[in-house]
Amino acid sequence: MAAFSAESLSLCAFAPAVLEQPMYYLSPGQASVVETSEILKEAVEAAGGLQDRADGKLGCYVPHRKVAAALGLSSSGIDTAEVAFGAYLWCTEFENVHSTWVFEEPGLDFNGLRFKGPEQLFQLHKFGDRNSEAFKDKAPAFAEATPEQAFRMGRGATLPPDWESMKESVMRDVLRAKFEHDGLRQLLKSTHPHPLVSVKSDAYWGAGFDGKGRNRLGALLQELRDELLH
Repeated sequence: MAAFSAESLSLCAFAPAVLEQPMYYLSPGQASVVETSEILKEAVEAAGGLQDRADGKLGCYVPHRKVAAALGLSSSGIDTAEVAFGAYLWCTEFENVHSTWVFEEPGLDFNGLRFKGPEQLFQLHKFGDRNSEAFKDKAPAFAEATPEQAFRMGRGATLPPDWESMKESVMRDVLRAKFEHDGLRQLLKSTHPHPLVSVKSDAYWGAGFDGKGRNRLGALLQELRDELLH
């Protein structure tokens, strides 16, 4: 996987001024995925992401339903999310784990350690807050773990009794650390003022496939975006 580049995100970090439907951002890193799908290639070309760029690179928004069709997925989750939240924007860079799309987290600094990604830091907090001995003891292992390893490690934790009330505060800290990166911060700010919605089965952090999820990841990103813009 190619090393993360801030420049690759800034090539076309401008959201449509008016949203007529949910849109998904495809960074230059997604070229290998796009080339495997005629649906995506046509959508990208229509958006000027391939033909109209002097460098020939991606960096554009395409209809989210086109993305779903290209992946062989139903658009029903997109439909219900649009009803619940309105036309929205999203991209893989805003998730903490990436399976379908090509994206290598640039890493983040927290409590004197360099973590490979945000999922590792979030899962670590299931063992205690940053001042706890358990946090400090396990931090080096989580810092070097893959997102999948961190998730498995986190499942073995005895959750703090106040985890449900503290997990959003934890996620705020994680996102602030992640979006210290110039390219990611620019991309997030460029989505203003549109809703950010993660359409996935998770009914807490995402919108769920029925549109009844809380979409708290999207909401916290909008909150952070407002902080960065003011």
